[in-house]
Amino acid sequence: MPIGGKKKKKGKKSSQPVKRKLRYREETEKYAQISMLYGDRRLEVQIPNEGTRKAHIPGRFRKRVWMNKGDWVLLQPRECDFREDSIMDVVYVYKADEVRRLERFGEIQTEKSNDGDEEDNLDFFLEEDEEEENKSEFTKAKPEIEYPSSFTSSEEVKEEI
Repeated sequence: MPIGGKKKKKGKKSSQPVKRKLRYREETEKYAQISMLYGDRRLEVQIPNEGTRKAHIPGRFRKRVWMNKGDWVLLQPRECDFREDSIMDVVYVYKADEVRRLERFGEIQTEKSNDGDEEDNLDFFLEEDEEEENKSEFTKAKPEIEYPSSFTSSEEVKEEI
């Protein structure tokens, strides 16, 4: 008689995530961030300093590797197409910890990084405080507008001014 049931077939889940070896780009490959998912294994990516390009997810990633908007991927141009705006293929999908390591090594620049410029943040907060003070002054003192008692044409108003 067989031992177990469904639980036996599921297998054990590991509590510790497997740490993958960090993959760097080669000469022809490029780092990119996913900006839009079209469906049917097609997507649009944002390549730093180059703009947007269309990319294709190969079949080996289908239902195995999930991608979302904002994820970082490694792209490779197709060998048969030599145009600059050709479709590129996704070679590797980076996880969040791998993106942080790439950023630390200077391979990519994410929008979250600030390069240690805390003074810019302080200036931003000071500008916000000044704007709030200006808004409060305008809301307190509303000018009273006097309207003419009878309807006058625009020519008569211009003559009075």
